[in-house]
Amino acid sequence: MSEKIFSQNKWVNAPQVRFKVLKVVTSTGADEKRAAVTMRIKQLAPGNYGAIKGNSNILNSIWINIPYGFSNMSQWMKNANGTRYTMKELNDGKSKIAKFYFTTPSFNYKYRTAPARLSILIPDNDKFEHYTKYSMFIDL
Repeated sequence: MSEKIFSQNKWVNAPQVRFKVLKVVTSTGADEKRAAVTMRIKQLAPGNYGAIKGNSNILNSIWINIPYGFSNMSQWMKNANGTRYTMKELNDGKSKIAKFYFTTPSFNYKYRTAPARLSILIPDNDKFEHYTKYSMFIDL
């Protein structure tokens, strides 16, 4: 596996998807940190997210990566208006604005050894022999 660092508002071109992070909004509650991520996503070919052949739900491959900590995966991939994308919409190949929501306990972030990052793990082909992790640093 290799890792490629990318920046907000810059297009990332992977073999089957093109995406960019438009906005990241973070907040801190009493015992957790939250991140809301807005992305533009264009599925170019059938996805293979979550090591599932033909799975176009990028939600299965995206998370907030806190070195030596963990985050909860996002709720279902949502439209800008907050409604869930259907599987038909995920597979239609049209450009989409999507929102993802993540949480992590505050104590995880407190003991991190490196910056938190938004990570998207994408297989380079449908044989799942090699993956590329696309990561963007975020400040929780």
